[in-house]
Amino acid sequence: MKYYFLLLSMIILCVSCQKRDEEIYPIPVTVEEIISEPEPVKTRTLQEIIEWYAVTSTPQKGGIFSFQIEGNFTGSGNKEIIAFYEFFSIDTVLCFVLDPSGERIENVYQIKNLIIPNNLEGWDNLPEILGSPIIFNGWCIGRFSDFNGNGVDELFINSGSIRGKRLRVLEFNNNEFVDLLDMNSSISESAISVDPDEKTLNITIEIPLNSGVIVDESMILLAINYNLYKWDSAKYKYELFSAEMKRYSWNRNIKEYIEVFASDFPSIMYVASKEGTNPKESLSSRSKVLDTISYGTKVIVQEVSSDKETINGIRDFWYKCSGGNSEEGYYWIFGSDLSTTMPENIE
Repeated sequence: MKYYFLLLSMIILCVSCQKRDEEIYPIPVTVEEIISEPEPVKTRTLQEIIEWYAVTSTPQKGGIFSFQIEGNFTGSGNKEIIAFYEFFSIDTVLCFVLDPSGERIENVYQIKNLIIPNNLEGWDNLPEILGSPIIFNGWCIGRFSDFNGNGVDELFINSGSIRGKRLRVLEFNNNEFVDLLDMNSSISESAISVDPDEKTLNITIEIPLNSGVIVDESMILLAINYNLYKWDSAKYKYELFSAEMKRYSWNRNIKEYIEVFASDFPSIMYVASKEGTNPKESLSSRSKVLDTISYGTKVIVQEVSSDKETINGIRDFWYKCSGGNSEEGYYWIFGSDLSTTMPENIE
């Protein structure tokens, strides 16, 4: 009997201890309960969201975050960040507008068709007066400031083109970033100077001529365009204010470029005006219109005027031409309607 009560006491004590252990250290009953226990959620920082945004939130699943700049790009009054993403080259550029607290993203805008390759030698050609630098791979590929006085920062940035690079001037307007400078996408500018008081961009464009234009047993090697663009607030763009082209050939005797004059023709040129051109009977804007020659048409230049004329703010020579789709024998075309290189996107 004595042993019976001792055994019963031990059983009660063991049951009591097990019950107390279960209260202190609860054990899941099933494997499913163990698997379903949630992991602690890690909240991403604002910077992490920006750095991964191109991969996680854009339709094209853009590249890896490269760098960012801060400025007043949309005029929101809040903190604004433009982030650049790289996949072999910079091909995704996004503008993030934060909320008043600066802790959350309020709006995101994509800057379209901006391509910046990795090979950037010779791209550092934008004057410091255009604003804060945009640095990529150690090169200053652009600058930003409120150059035109609109109240928001413009982006002056060198973007890739078929023949190298071209200057893009971008500004936020009507919920998107728009181009303020209309330049031929196949042209690569070589030098830029600016006048902040007049709000002008003076762009010098060197065009190597490889089309085989014969000039007294030598070849025309170089054409230089001097284009002056001025800010026009009514048109909301940098409008071409004046333009001049000079052509040069290599002189083997003195070993330098010399300017090409009228005796250096005939040569081949192309109609560069997208609206086509109206050839004249003589070298004057008041002369009779003979025909219409379409955009991209090849013409043969026989002669160039000795004096320049200014038409719509553009000062250039008149060129006596033949060929093309005109039924006239010879006709005159104003220089701004012609190009030494074949234009793009000819239908």
